[in-house]
Amino acid sequence: MKKLLTLIAMFALVGTTFVACEKDDESASNTITITGTVNVGQKELIDPSFNLGDPENHVGFLTTFDKAEANAMIIEPADFISLGDNLYLDYEMEIRSAEVGQTTMYCNVSIYEGIPYDKSYNFYVYSSEVAVNITKVGDVGEYIEGTYEGEFGVPTKTEIPTYQIKGKFKVKRIVPERL
Repeated sequence: MKKLLTLIAMFALVGTTFVACEKDDESASNTITITGTVNVGQKELIDPSFNLGDPENHVGFLTTFDKAEANAMIIEPADFISLGDNLYLDYEMEIRSAEVGQTTMYCNVSIYEGIPYDKSYNFYVYSSEVAVNITKVGDVGEYIEGTYEGEFGVPTKTEIPTYQIKGKFKVKRIVPERL
């Protein structure tokens, strides 16, 4: 009987540990998941998913694409995003709205090896029609939050492979340095 209680306690502890790990991953503020095989230099990543770090490591600001008043947003990393193993990620999102709700965006994503990076070892994809759900647009100093999903392509290939990319963002809203 004593062994049975010990075994039950051990399974409960292991189960709690796995649930806690899943909740940590789910609570990440900035994530990206790429469906497909990503080749960067000599590295092959299959269906990679990355936690891109804290909201303070990303910035967003309102901008103007085609009107006098701010009607869009740009979101980008504040600095290099290290993925580990000498890999780095960069992105830029040009969201076609500055309000909570559904919209679209242009987005590019690049994963590269080393700093400075050699473009020949670069993974680069983009899309001009990514679906975005903006859930919050805070004031300057607060946060811009949302999720995105879309099909991205490699612009330099004759047979354009596509990748499904989805993720979420929570970024610090700043005053833009440029407009």
